[in-house]
Amino acid sequence: MPHRDTSESDIKGKGMKELDPVLPQFKVKELYLYSRQSSHERGATFPFLRRCRHLERLRLPQVWNSAVLTEFARMVPISLPKLAHIDLQSLDGGRNPNDANEAALFAACSHHGGLRSVAMSHSHVALPETMSALVRLHGASLESLDLVGCYKISSAHVQQLLTHCTSLRSFMAVYETLIRPQPLWWTHRPTKADPSLQPHDVEYAEDWACLGLRTLRLQFSCGDVSTVERQASRAGIPRAMQRQIGRLEKLQDLRLCRDVSAGGGFKDLSETSFEEIENWEKTTLARGKENMEDALAIFSCLHELETLELRHLKEFVNPLSVRLVRKEWSKIRWVHYN
Repeated sequence: MPHRDTSESDIKGKGMKELDPVLPQFKVKELYLYSRQSSHERGATFPFLRRCRHLERLRLPQVWNSAVLTEFARMVPISLPKLAHIDLQSLDGGRNPNDANEAALFAACSHHGGLRSVAMSHSHVALPETMSALVRLHGASLESLDLVGCYKISSAHVQQLLTHCTSLRSFMAVYETLIRPQPLWWTHRPTKADPSLQPHDVEYAEDWACLGLRTLRLQFSCGDVSTVERQASRAGIPRAMQRQIGRLEKLQDLRLCRDVSAGGGFKDLSETSFEEIENWEKTTLARGKENMEDALAIFSCLHELETLELRHLKEFVNPLSVRLVRKEWSKIRWVHYN
């Protein structure tokens, strides 16, 4: 609470300019701005934020354009020295979806030792510059990272974050587990996939370093592959992901979702016969069941697990296997698959 309030006429008169230094400081530590703000309301927000030197958690309001984001980045080092938790989920209107100012914002927030939690904006392309800034400037301090609203997150992004953000306790993301193959117009017939693709999944070069992770929520897709054989080999949970999850002994909340909307790929296989598709479905089911048995065997070692959710994987799950594995989870409260 403030020592004394600033009158509305003062705020409107000052606009985006600094208020008189004799005015009081506000003691508020958490501020969540959910509403959609107009230009004159933003003119009152900045003078108010400049008085919140004790602010630790902030959710920015909606429809902040690039100019306002730049102004906020300039203000953080001077006026918000204790800011450690920032929520950008509302920044999805009136902006360039490839806005590079977010990287500048993360650089501005690194002066006091780094951010502890970040929630990225929705409907936003995750730029390499933004991901690099998070790793380079906040990798040692980040405890919670929410990338669910972003799209075009690659396995390389996820691997980079989970390898270098050693203090992570909660991580949420939607991403692709492999790079898409070469465009089909490069070849005469789409019968061969890019030879650089692995038969099962991307083999990560380094192990995840965030061994203290307690919450992991991933929605993954396999991208488009150009042969039915490779599509069948991608059924279930990527094996490299299984191996990495099995190392997270403190994991309490595990939620995995297979993005079925990105699968299939038959739209690109114009010359695929009905018999090939039918055989692919049988092979996919068999390989998916085998994949899930291996995954459950690995997850059974996660003795701190309290919640397990497997979405769009029910066709591969054997209920009997789940009941047997539940005996290994002494703290489990909820298991769900659909």
